[in-house]
Amino acid sequence: MQPFLICSSVIVLRKKYPDMARPCKVWLYPVSVWLIILIMAGLCLNTLIEDPRTSLIGLSSRWRGLASAGSSAAAGQPDQTTRAIFLTI
Repeated sequence: MQPFLICSSVIVLRKKYPDMARPCKVWLYPVSVWLIILIMAGLCLNTLIEDPRTSLIGLSSRWRGLASAGSSAAAGQPDQTTRAIFLTI
């Protein structure tokens, strides 16, 4: 799941901020990024099909964490990590 989110954020950030300095280069961008996204999406779908109960429990814990980060951002000034999460969404 995390490689999927990381690669998705690379695409989003390159579209939103094309002039931002990039200290790390992505090898064979955008082909490698899309390839990883497709592979991770396939693995997630396979897990949902093969073991739906366990995979839904894992996905719900991810969404609960994201929801709690959003509620803390709405309550006051968000910290740097929360800003980074919502910047990529």
